[in-house]
Amino acid sequence: MLNYLFDIEIYEDMDGLYELNSKADLIIGSGGVSLLERMTLGKPSITFIVANNQERQVKWAASLGATIQISLNKKNLKRCMVNTINTFLLNANIRNNMSKISAEAVDAKGALRVSKILTSGIK
Repeated sequence: MLNYLFDIEIYEDMDGLYELNSKADLIIGSGGVSLLERMTLGKPSITFIVANNQERQVKWAASLGATIQISLNKKNLKRCMVNTINTFLLNANIRNNMSKISAEAVDAKGALRVSKILTSGIK
């Protein structure tokens, strides 16, 4: 049994995750909009592809180092999850690096950039 220097709380099927996610040190979730939300918050994460339209986004985020992708079809899924979670929990550098990469990749300022471009030609 591993001993951690912090508490672990597990939530599932929650509504209104922003407040909960903003306090989390590690988030496990799917690769849809919630992945972008985790990245915007600069949160390290483990991500599962649960729909075909999530594949490109998850692979992109994983290639940056902004999340760890785990396949739900893996034969040794339980062992893989335990090993990945333990790696995160025991290594603050991995969590911190992933947080930095995530926050830099998705800054939530896209709408502002688009509005500046659209209004730049208006006098």
